[in-house]
Order: sequence, then C-alpha cells, then structure tokens
Amino acid sequence: MALKNFIKENIVLVMGLTLPVLLVAMFFFAVVLPRTMAVPPQYKMLFTTTRYNYNNPPPYNVDFFVKDGMLKARVSKNVRKDGHSGYDNHNWKKLMSYDGKTQSVREMPYDLSKMSNVVDGSEVVFDEFKNIKIDSSTKAPDGYEFNNSGYHSGGMPMVMFYGGSGRSSHRVIKGAVSFKIPNNGGNGYYSHNTQFIGWIIQK
Repeated sequence: MALKNFIKENIVLVMGLTLPVLLVAMFFFAVVLPRTMAVPPQYKMLFTTTRYNYNNPPPYNVDFFVKDGMLKARVSKNVRKDGHSGYDNHNWKKLMSYDGKTQSVREMPYDLSKMSNVVDGSEVVFDEFKNIKIDSSTKAPDGYEFNNSGYHSGGMPMVMFYGGSGRSSHRVIKGAVSFKIPNNGGNGYYSHNTQFIGWIIQK
C-alpha cells in the first residue's frame, strides 16, 4: 500500500525514471536484437560519393552506371563550358565498396591517365573493374537493400539513438534488420552526393 501511495504522489518522478528505461528496452528489441540474430549482408555494395578539391580539380568527369551486368563509366573532359579557362567541376567521383560481412567501407581506385584519347561522352570500362559483375537491382539477392533516407524522422527515440538530423544515416536494410554503412577515413556520406550503383555478385 505504501508503494502504491508513493507512486500516486510522485507520478511525474516515477515516469521520469521509467521512461528512459522503456526507451532503451524498445530500442533493444526493435533494433539491436534483430541485428544480432540476423545474417549480415552477403553481397558487397557499390556506391559513389564525391570529394571537393578546389586546388586539384579532376581532369575528367566520371559517371558510373551498370549496363548488361558490367560497371561502366561515361567520361568527359572537365573544362569550362562558357569558353573561359578553368574547370566547371571540382568534385572527384569516388567509387566505394561496402562489405557487410566485415562492416567496412573501402575506396576502389581507378586510373584516369588512360582517358586522354577518349572522346567526350564515351562509355568506357576501367581495367580495374572488367571482371566484376554487378546487379543494379535495388534489392540484393539476399534481400538487403540500400536506404539513404535516414532514421531521424521517427521521433525523439530515433534521434536519441541515431544522432542529430543534420546528416543522413546510410544503411542496408532487410525488414526490421539494418546495418549502418560506416564512414571511410572519417568522411561522412551525405544524401545529396551519394549514389547507389549495385551489388557485386561475381568477381
């Protein structure tokens, strides 16, 4: 009876103490537990991001895409279109690979030095990626899919557990299971300059 009276008289205090515990429990059962029991993504995911460099602009603009299961790129010289000297673009296109098994991200470098004789707008295949087969479907064969909408729209609990709303949280998801794509070299990926390419299904 004494405990019941205490709760009635201190309902605000009791709610203030129990609410954080309930939020942690909800997060654990909704996010942590499903992920610990799930099989991680089995296929590496390719995506591109950009890095701005005013003092060292790229000599070529590169746009990656998938055609007939092959990773290709449309290449054009990076020059001012208005006839003035200088460059239109100061963003280097970086091709990245996310490995769900190791929960890691690495850059996949490619050599631009061989592009000097390429006609603007040509479709090319870099030697580094000739033996890679890509599935450009939004969903991988194992059911995971890329999600860059972030988890910050789910109210205060999601903001608390996933961080502030200034940066999207890029993930691969399957049902209730999600794996956050880690940063590479301390650099974050923003929704406006991240492009999904596809899943590596053969190498």
